[in-house]
Amino acid sequence: QGILTQLTQFLEDEGMSQNVATSCLMMIAVMGVIGKITFGRVSETYSARKTLILCIFFQAIGTLVLCSSGSTTILWLGCFIYGLGFGAFGAMIPLTIVEQFGMKNIGSMMVIYDFLTSITMALGPLIAGMIQDESGSYRAAFVGVAIFLFIAILLALLSNYARELYS
Repeated sequence: QGILTQLTQFLEDEGMSQNVATSCLMMIAVMGVIGKITFGRVSETYSARKTLILCIFFQAIGTLVLCSSGSTTILWLGCFIYGLGFGAFGAMIPLTIVEQFGMKNIGSMMVIYDFLTSITMALGPLIAGMIQDESGSYRAAFVGVAIFLFIAILLALLSNYARELYS
């Protein structure tokens, strides 16, 4: 959540006009719809967990692309890549939970997920803003988010073992 809430300001700081920066945010929403459709189909062919990992990977790479250059083209590309993964992420969570923990555990696992997500929604923008206040840029905060996304990929790779425990 440290990305979307700060994205337009970051893009403006990188030299985009306000109109173009908000257009990038709109493109993330459009790519999110395309990501849901695309990754939804992928999850029917591969496991939901593998598809979720791919979604997180797209978010991480998109975030790093955003941080790599102030070029307008590169910033648009970063938003495009990030949007594909971000949109599909929400759809993949319930599927992955059912796949990993079974249908009878979806209620309790979704509560845990929602609780942890609400913490990151509250703290992410606050921490990103504090980093921007100290450094003068959101770049370090965005790199931090990318690092957390790569950690999430590692944890999702390791989570394959949870299914055996709850079967």
